[in-house]
Amino acid sequence: MIHPMRRFTLVGALLVMLGTTATADTIFVPLQQPTVADAVAGAGPGDTIVVVASAPGGGRATARPGIRIVGAPEAYVRGSLELTGHGLRIHRVSFRNADVRLTGDRALVRRCRFDGERGTGVRIRGRRATVSGSRFQQRRATAISIQGPSARVVRNSIDMRRLGRRSIRLPAQASGGIEVDGDRARVRGNRLVAIERTLVLRGDDARVLRNMTEASIDGFLVRGARALIDDNLLHQDGFGIDVLGDTPVVTNNDVRNFGLFGFGGGPGIRVHSDSPGGQVRRNTVQQHQRGFDLRLCGAEIGSIYHGEVDTFSLEPSVLLVGDDNRLDGMSSQTTYARTLRVVGSRNEIIGVFATSGSNLRTPAILVEGDHNTLRDLDVGARGGGGVAVTGDDNEVNGGSVEVWFGTCVQISGHRNRVASIAARLRNYLGAPSAAIVIASGTGNIVTECEARAEDHRDSGLSNAATATVVRGCTLLSGVNSPDDAPEGQSVRNSGDFAVFEDNVLTVVE
Repeated sequence: MIHPMRRFTLVGALLVMLGTTATADTIFVPLQQPTVADAVAGAGPGDTIVVVASAPGGGRATARPGIRIVGAPEAYVRGSLELTGHGLRIHRVSFRNADVRLTGDRALVRRCRFDGERGTGVRIRGRRATVSGSRFQQRRATAISIQGPSARVVRNSIDMRRLGRRSIRLPAQASGGIEVDGDRARVRGNRLVAIERTLVLRGDDARVLRNMTEASIDGFLVRGARALIDDNLLHQDGFGIDVLGDTPVVTNNDVRNFGLFGFGGGPGIRVHSDSPGGQVRRNTVQQHQRGFDLRLCGAEIGSIYHGEVDTFSLEPSVLLVGDDNRLDGMSSQTTYARTLRVVGSRNEIIGVFATSGSNLRTPAILVEGDHNTLRDLDVGARGGGGVAVTGDDNEVNGGSVEVWFGTCVQISGHRNRVASIAARLRNYLGAPSAAIVIASGTGNIVTECEARAEDHRDSGLSNAATATVVRGCTLLSGVNSPDDAPEGQSVRNSGDFAVFEDNVLTVVE
């Protein structure tokens, strides 16, 4: 316990720091007024209210402009406090089991502390509200809730571990961390621990920067146009970042799942936009069944990573739906799941490194649509196949594909082109297959590829399409079969070739 004389000395020092002296415009609670609400009701414009000992909030009051409320050490406010007025400023006040509601523009809550299981945190309605440098513990409802444009939520700590467990699920009463409804919100440098819903933000031109979550359930839910989500670290069990709105920018984020066996309740990063533009770059997702769910058009996507997933799932590691996107640089490492699925037209996929495990039903990369381009691939798959393309006028150009079971490259459609691919099929135990398969269509082209089938039962190339062009390829079968094994078939052809020239074969039938 602080001695009363020392307490007033500390109060005086605090007032000097705030540029206020203990004159007639300073009201002490509970010495001069029994509650904070009574002090606010009796204060004039720009007056300062000092809470020097524990006191009740006192309920509702209307404040004159520019009133400041400050707290002395070891003093705290309990119960409800509902203030209406512009320019309210609350500084270094401790609240215990309190409900704080402020209505008015330019409200400021700075370096305060909120404790207790029965309180609901701070709720502000008005423009240009700011909550900064405050601590929230044991809250039952949303810790910070702001309705109004130009809100600022900066460098706060919200920790609900005392309400629940650091495990897969938290109690239902630990409902939320930060919720903002309004345009031009800024949420920066906050730490959120053991929270069911860490951030819900609705409004245009939002900025969510350098925040961190730990042992929480769901991550950031952002709804609005032109959002910027940058340099955040999320460690949670549900979805990571979920953005819906025009021309979003999601960059430099690290999303990690802390649940058992990577059973994340949603994708690590989901970005949906109906308008052209946007960026998703330099993001990492780990231990989520689904890494990225991207439904974009005309967007720049690159340097994304999804890995360390050990669960069985038919969902792709990265799902890209839309037209005219450019994905430049992707790495995905999964044990059982497909790594990439592209649905749309005129997409450009460059520099994909993908390893996929024993998913025997789906290829590592599946492209569905027309006029798509895949370049510089590095694909390794134990089962299900390497690259499958369905559609017309697509191109697979450059790189290597190695598969244990299935097909390295499979094409279905018209006028597709496969060029400069090193395809290696190690199908020792599976059904007979081929390194490159032209399954259907007409006018497909295979040039300057090396297709190696290591088992004698498999072929370098299988063609079931019409008017196929194969030029300048090396097509090998049985390259690692025993000496006494039958000779393999370099090419299996049940369709017809328009051109078949300058190829190197082992055996052709």
